Amino acid sequence: MTKPQNFLRVAQLHERIGSVLGWLWILGSLVGIGWIVAAIVGDASWFIGIAVFLGAQFTKALAREYNRAAQKAIADGVTAGDIGIDAGGQAHPVNSGERVSSRAAIENAFSWADDVVGRYAALLERQTGSPYFPEGALPASKDEVKQALLVVATVRRGTGHISDGDLHIYKAAYTRLIYATPDERATALDRSMTSVKTVGGVANLPNAQLRDVVRGVASAYEAQGVDQDQREAAALPAEFDARLASLLAIYRRGAT
Repeated sequence: MTKPQNFLRVAQLHERIGSVLGWLWILGSLVGIGWIVAAIVGDASWFIGIAVFLGAQFTKALAREYNRAAQKAIADGVTAGDIGIDAGGQAHPVNSGERVSSRAAIENAFSWADDVVGRYAALLERQTGSPYFPEGALPASKDEVKQALLVVATVRRGTGHISDGDLHIYKAAYTRLIYATPDERATALDRSMTSVKTVGGVANLPNAQLRDVVRGVASAYEAQGVDQDQREAAALPAEFDARLASLLAIYRRGAT
């Protein structure tokens, strides 16, 4: 298990790297624009100016990712109950007496969690055909998406923005993670589904092609195991309820 100090150390490291990259973005953008202007009015190289400017934009994207990673490290500590946020907004390891009052820490993790949940929702909206989708398409790891869904559901329910009846949306999204499958398996399933769609349905497939489709689907399911999927799917709703109840209790106690 990761120690509280390690959560903070990782967050601080990512935050510092993100800060350095942010300054490089600003300086690179200014230099690139200046070089382009010099190319317009003088003999400076267009190629160098454009290359420096584009490099600065790439640095900006890297800075954003490191800042997200810092937020995620804090969120990991929060959901583990090992990190708290003081009145000045600074993260710190919590002691046993502080573990029941980490409402501020949960709220601090909301920005990261809301971003992950938004990107996960967009992924689900794009899904057609087979319910399975590659794990590589997730905005974060399975466990991180679970944490994000729990944090967002906790804050929105705890602040009254949603009712108990609305929580089923988050539970359904949590349970849908059962369909996040290794990329190779998802590719095999998608290839089989595409073969069926191309000819207008299973009834239109020649026997030889139908056998290929069946073998493809069977091999994809064997790669991870249908029984394992079914057991995990049955456990996820109860897992969501238990973890949400725990976080809501922490969040509500923090308001007293």
